[in-house]
Amino acid sequence: MGSKIRKSFAVMNHLEDYPVTGALNALCKVIQKLDTEGTHGRRAIRLSQHKNMISGFPFSNKQVLESVLRVPMDTTLDRMTGEARIEIPEVDADMYLYNFRNLPYYRIVANLSGVYDQMIPDNEAKYEAPYNGYCDKEKGVFVSEWMPALGVQPTRSILLKYPLTENPIPEEVTLLLCLGIEFGKVGVANIPCGVKYAGTGKIVRVG
Repeated sequence: MGSKIRKSFAVMNHLEDYPVTGALNALCKVIQKLDTEGTHGRRAIRLSQHKNMISGFPFSNKQVLESVLRVPMDTTLDRMTGEARIEIPEVDADMYLYNFRNLPYYRIVANLSGVYDQMIPDNEAKYEAPYNGYCDKEKGVFVSEWMPALGVQPTRSILLKYPLTENPIPEEVTLLLCLGIEFGKVGVANIPCGVKYAGTGKIVRVG
């Protein structure tokens, strides 16, 4: 289950600076123990019933998102429409961007995905959860252009959409809205590229 949650925000995996899968496994084990209906060894992991436990889950242990991008970001998530919106105000990089690696570029990354509860069926067949980690690669992922880590960047509004293969979205599906920032350097042919461990992010909202 921990691995499937991590895969649901795969676009963020390069921002991690610690064993995130292990941390998610530990969290899922706590959620599993909260299942009082299943017998020992067959307990379900109903993330949908304990969403608050994963809200705010960080992808970096060294940097906090709000400490790096120091502007008041507003997020909304609507299960009825399958839409999430992120509002980022004007960013004066000299004042409100903590460029902890002193790199020349940065960009914003966002992701909206769904994770299905993990349950063991009554028979011994292998359980395959539908939609697990499902994410629309075109409408559920946002990666901004590389921006100079100096000067002022204008207000940005990001709209992400979860594919409504079923409407309403099944109760067993938990929507995860993730937001991150990464820093980059000049690469081949003067094209900016990301630098390992030079970023941070988190699950900013669940629904």
